[in-house]
Amino acid sequence: MKLLQLEYFVSVCRLGSTLRSSTSLSISQPTVSAAIRDLEKEFGVLLFERNGKRLEITPAGRQLYQLAVSLLEMADNTTQIMTDLAQKRNRVRLGITPMLACLLLPKLYTNFRHNYPDVNLSVIEGGAVELHQKLQEKEIDVLVSSFNNELEKECHTLELMRLRYGICVHANHPLASRETVSFYDMKEEPLGCFSMGFHQNQFIERHFAEIGAKPNIVFRTSQMATMWEMVRQGIFSCAMYMALQSQCPDLRFIPFGMDENLASVPIRLSWRKNDYLYSDMEKLIHCIKAIQLI
Repeated sequence: MKLLQLEYFVSVCRLGSTLRSSTSLSISQPTVSAAIRDLEKEFGVLLFERNGKRLEITPAGRQLYQLAVSLLEMADNTTQIMTDLAQKRNRVRLGITPMLACLLLPKLYTNFRHNYPDVNLSVIEGGAVELHQKLQEKEIDVLVSSFNNELEKECHTLELMRLRYGICVHANHPLASRETVSFYDMKEEPLGCFSMGFHQNQFIERHFAEIGAKPNIVFRTSQMATMWEMVRQGIFSCAMYMALQSQCPDLRFIPFGMDENLASVPIRLSWRKNDYLYSDMEKLIHCIKAIQLI
């Protein structure tokens, strides 16, 4: 049994065809078919049964598939670990959403660079959905975002804090003098939102749905500076973390008048469970945990 044979086998399982697998892997179909035959001969079991033009995996094939996926992942991790150790890694990739970046990065970057000047800290900003995918696909090492329950299965998670949402308006907005606002107050209000895949969208849509209304979203962006300037110009209002008020003292942040638990979200630090925890990652995690974010 060779890892390359297992790679071909897993590809066929996922695509249901040696032809599609060969195309995906950029190799010939006979090469893929030969790898499957060799595995069947070595183990003395039938891995696939043909159903028309599609291959149906057998019980023995399903068992091998589970084992093969684990073996291939372990091989990838081993290769990455040894490559990074040989190169003295000295790098760590942090994924973070824009609103959290405004709160966290100024303190974190200063602290991290001061204590670990030899470690290269790369920061990737994006929406929570995109960053969760990047974490699972090993494109980032550590993630700070609004918590997603699905991450508990594959990641270590540590709650850092809870952040409360409010509405951000310009100083002369009709709601600016209010102590709190409700989603009923916002039914006709033009809103700016982050691009799809950001947690802010889920929060807004869920609470508008509870009052039987749809948000009047007139603009989307992934840039904090753009969002703030549009609010400043009175073009729309925007749901933001209340903790961001210190970033824009000329704007008015009004909390939603609802239970604290309903108006807030948990912010968590996440990293993959089964990966080697490099010392650089441990350093970054330690720094994040030590910082008073708000």
